[in-house]
Amino acid sequence: MSSAYAIEVDTLTKTFGRLKAVDGLSFTAEYGRVVGFIGPNGAGKTTTMRALVGHIRPDTGRAHVAGRPYRELTDPLGTVGAVLEAGAMHPGRSGRNHLRILARQGGIPARRVEAVIDGVGLGRAADRRVGGYSLGMRQRLALAAALLGDPAILMLDEPANGLDPEGIRWLREFLRGLAAEGRSVLVSSHGLAELALMVDEAVVVAHGRLVVQQPLAELRRLAGGRTVRISVPEPDRLAALLAERGHRVLGRAGDTVTVGGDDARAVGRVAFDHDIGVDRLLVEEPSLEEAYFRLTAGKESIR
Repeated sequence: MSSAYAIEVDTLTKTFGRLKAVDGLSFTAEYGRVVGFIGPNGAGKTTTMRALVGHIRPDTGRAHVAGRPYRELTDPLGTVGAVLEAGAMHPGRSGRNHLRILARQGGIPARRVEAVIDGVGLGRAADRRVGGYSLGMRQRLALAAALLGDPAILMLDEPANGLDPEGIRWLREFLRGLAAEGRSVLVSSHGLAELALMVDEAVVVAHGRLVVQQPLAELRRLAGGRTVRISVPEPDRLAALLAERGHRVLGRAGDTVTVGGDDARAVGRVAFDHDIGVDRLLVEEPSLEEAYFRLTAGKESIR
């Protein structure tokens, strides 16, 4: 069975006792793209990812990778690499030996160990004991382990956790590079500002259900799109003139008028044509975090 999608979740449902962790969730992820998996704690993100890699069985629905259930993959390590939680790492072993053991268990050539060590930037830390690693270094080691099989699909849960700003920038460029090679990367994170610089599109979930799946630009448009903020000495007069000409005036605060849409030139032209001086004119676009809260009506919190 083959599929054009790297990841397919179709009406997935999973219940733990009385808790419905995932409730009829459906979304897809394509090859060559980084997809952000966004939602508050308890939204069902980790449960969905665990279903995708065969750690749990869905009650109903499908969770497929490369066109089939994980358990049916002929080369699972070469198909999917996942970092879903802190893996078992013997504190007395070096990072390099940890990877060598995993490679041996998975039938992966030893040379691949050196490739992933270099790829994730472990450097000399690879020869240090894991027990002395910072959280950021443990994240790099976990990512190296996920990449041992040179998989076409990566699933990462909070991969930037513990990374310093330089490490976060490295991670962003690294994941973008993997997508440029044609791989599919699904990233779950609460760090929405950073995620916005990393992903091509976002899957937003709440209460185990899909809120929306859209490219970032469309997600921002659905959340209200761009706004023009213009500061003038006569805000009331300008607001009335803009409304007369069909502009969507969203409000006024002090000397600043906020107008829906991104046609800053047209807004400025109204002021110019009526001899209203302009002190400042800005075009603003909703951040990914703002889009998230607008789309979920502020009912969830990201912690």
